[in-house]
Amino acid sequence: MKAKRTILQELLAKVGRIPEVPIHPTLAPLSPWNYRARAQLKIEAGGRGLILGFYKSRSNQVVEVSECPLLQGCLNQVLTILRGLLARDPRLPSLLSSLHEIQLIAGAGEKEVLLYLLGPRMETKVGEFVGQSLRPELPFLQGIVYQDKERKEGKSSISVWGRGHVTAGVGGLHLCVSAGSFFQVATAAAEALVDKVLEYAALTGEEAVLDLYAGVGTFTLPLAQRSKRTVGVELDMQAVADALYNLGANGIENCEVWNMALEEALESSLVRDKWDLVVLDPPRQGLTRRALEGLLRLKPERIIYVSCDPSTLARDLSRFCSRGYRCLEVQPLDLYPQTYHIEAVAALTKRAAL
Repeated sequence: MKAKRTILQELLAKVGRIPEVPIHPTLAPLSPWNYRARAQLKIEAGGRGLILGFYKSRSNQVVEVSECPLLQGCLNQVLTILRGLLARDPRLPSLLSSLHEIQLIAGAGEKEVLLYLLGPRMETKVGEFVGQSLRPELPFLQGIVYQDKERKEGKSSISVWGRGHVTAGVGGLHLCVSAGSFFQVATAAAEALVDKVLEYAALTGEEAVLDLYAGVGTFTLPLAQRSKRTVGVELDMQAVADALYNLGANGIENCEVWNMALEEALESSLVRDKWDLVVLDPPRQGLTRRALEGLLRLKPERIIYVSCDPSTLARDLSRFCSRGYRCLEVQPLDLYPQTYHIEAVAALTKRAAL
């Protein structure tokens, strides 16, 4: 964890050119083992039949695995039973051979699991057959969802057996997370990020808050509970559907979620409103130049930047600091133990507000 903080410090100094920013010691909210609630299993036809595993480093070669020490116990259990089923039933390898990935997704408390199949279009009977075969040994299997590998952005998944979502509890809220929607690697990871965002937000109930890259509402809902008005912006249609459902299910009425590309949203009527706080959780690539310019036009008093890549965080913080903002502090988090990945939450404020 010390190494991750050091890496972040060096990048903020060398890439961001903001060496004076206080960087707190790395938080470690997860167990170092058996923490992952999602596995992305690759599929390859081998001499001994269908192989389930992960890509070998820097290659597309699939390495078969019997278990993974980073996965939650229920997912390793599913992997073991699925591999046994492939070996016992000669029909299954041929049915699944066209897939390129099977994702295993665990819900709250490891009491529910989804199988998420990605590949070219297949018959509905595949999901039904797998579900009926696994259910006797896996009573916590909730459903199997099929997604066309070549789907266009925004096209919904097709639930072929059971239900198409798991549930997660974050900050006292119950969230529906569909198979294709983004969610943190574990509920404890989402909890840690929400806690830090809310700490930096320090809302009084009178603020207007904008949550960019809102996803299923992981930050949007807790922010809405503590603000006067909150708007979430999210491009993925399935995630927006989840977020809207989650708002209703949790009785939150002072919030909207817009299904728009971030760049378009920042050039829409949002520009005419005054925003006290903007929270953003961009993908690994960070902010596009167009998104950054649109955000700067909003002139929010404060910004909270949640990052999954320290290099793009350093770049974007440098851009904000050169355009009238000051980075107050950064909190690194070790949400991917045993890996090089670094999450971080940065708090910024307009210089004129100091």
